[in-house]
Amino acid sequence: MRLYYIAFPSERLRQRIVANLCRIDSDDIKSFLTLHLQSNQNQQLSLESRFTDHCVNFMLTKYFDSFFTYILQQQNSLIVVSFLNFMKQNGVQIEQFKTPILENLTYLKQGEAEVIACFDFSMEETLMMIEKFCKRNCDCLVVKIIQICGAEELIEFFTGTVYEEIIKQEIRKRNWMIAEMY
Repeated sequence: MRLYYIAFPSERLRQRIVANLCRIDSDDIKSFLTLHLQSNQNQQLSLESRFTDHCVNFMLTKYFDSFFTYILQQQNSLIVVSFLNFMKQNGVQIEQFKTPILENLTYLKQGEAEVIACFDFSMEETLMMIEKFCKRNCDCLVVKIIQICGAEELIEFFTGTVYEEIIKQEIRKRNWMIAEMY
């Protein structure tokens, strides 16, 4: 298992391996993963390694309460996004996590905008989230809103912000694509 962390340094790759291992209906694999969790309990592990342990535990037990408590304590937005993606891949409705996760956000960092982008919001709610970021550091939310309503409708909303030029570029791109069609 130590080699597993060295051989597969990507947390996303480890999640896939864990998911596939747990789908194999073998008592040997399940007992191996259970022993791994027990041996890691008292170890000083990195956040990514501990995250993988929670993934293993979830795949074995299908309980995510302790996993979710661990997620709420994280300052790293990427771990929260990884958790939400992992739960989506395993058929868990992530909307149930929306309120507690949003309560932990400071609306300052790009990673937090990526957390928000995992959830479903209406156009008005997405614009409200962008306002909470003071129209900064929320590229993925800006892309999401452009996809929902188009760039032309947003130019006034983003005038005077770092996104004004991006919106104008999107409008130019769209106009070029339309012109090429005719």
